[in-house]
Amino acid sequence: MTNTAVKEKVRVNDTEFEITLKPVLPQTENDPMVLDQPLPTPDEVLERVPSIERLPRWEDGAR
Repeated sequence: MTNTAVKEKVRVNDTEFEITLKPVLPQTENDPMVLDQPLPTPDEVLERVPSIERLPRWEDGAR
């Protein structure tokens, strides 16, 4: 791929213009990707959640 500009003649409303087309180059660098932390496994999630001894029952007035 060359980095040279190209001159073109265009006509708009019976008037001729000369335009310069320049190449568009990506402005990125090839940095190594930084990955997000992996999601916890189901077992790890259960370890972090406080244990529930007994679910509230409607008979006890739970809503």
